[in-house]
Amino acid sequence: MQQRLDDGFVLKRLVTGSVVVASYHPVIGPLFWDVSRSIRFGESTHYGLTTEIDRAYRFERDAASNEAFLQRILNCNLDTGELTVRTSAEAGCRMVGGDFIALGDLAAVSPAALVDWTITTAWIEVPAPSAPYFLRRFEGSIGPFAEWTRDVVRAHRFSTSEVLLSRELDSARAYGRFVPTSRAAIESPTRKVGPIRWVNHALEADAAWSLWRLSLRFGFVDAKARRQALRHAGMAGWQFAASMSAGAISGHVAAFPDLREAFETGRALYFSVQKLLANGQG
Repeated sequence: MQQRLDDGFVLKRLVTGSVVVASYHPVIGPLFWDVSRSIRFGESTHYGLTTEIDRAYRFERDAASNEAFLQRILNCNLDTGELTVRTSAEAGCRMVGGDFIALGDLAAVSPAALVDWTITTAWIEVPAPSAPYFLRRFEGSIGPFAEWTRDVVRAHRFSTSEVLLSRELDSARAYGRFVPTSRAAIESPTRKVGPIRWVNHALEADAAWSLWRLSLRFGFVDAKARRQALRHAGMAGWQFAASMSAGAISGHVAAFPDLREAFETGRALYFSVQKLLANGQG
């Protein structure tokens, strides 16, 4: 069918190379870190959890600050400031709110149990699927701080004559390509999650876990080392699943039950994310 001239065009670009932070809940499935502007929370920035990978916050590679971000999730979804990523949910279970209640209701999971799981599970950085973005505003030029949106309805519309005849838009083509508005939302690339950069995550998990055990031996709690150990074990599980390996699990992970559990979390996360994308449920 011939494109109608009055549909106009939008400037579209494909964002790749970023990562999302995720874990796998045995009842709810994959959960991702999210940042949004929420009416429920007084139009403030809300840090939370989502089941939708396309809503997940995208980090630049090696830029995810897990400890700080996770604390913001707790601060935004609990009615107490006393609970931290280093404590149990037991003391704050009566004051749970926000996403913990919403997700708990969704899967008949206790909100307090969900808080405890959030604090103790392995959160890992995995490649984000490629995603289309559309130029939100155009004021004569486009620079590195231009505003983009995932919602094509909110995108700036260019007339057909502007796109076909105006030389003022030549520089805009360096940031994306002009596509007819009516096709912009349905013209999507194959949804894939690329491989993570190879690191011997099993060895890294073992090293961090040794620091954790050493801290307990000397009478203090190195919670950061424990979290790093679980993160690396989870990423080892993701790598293992992505490689379709039929070999034995590394002894660096298999020797410790907590690391083995994190490994299985990463492996389950890989398969669940692939299923989400294959079914178009991102």
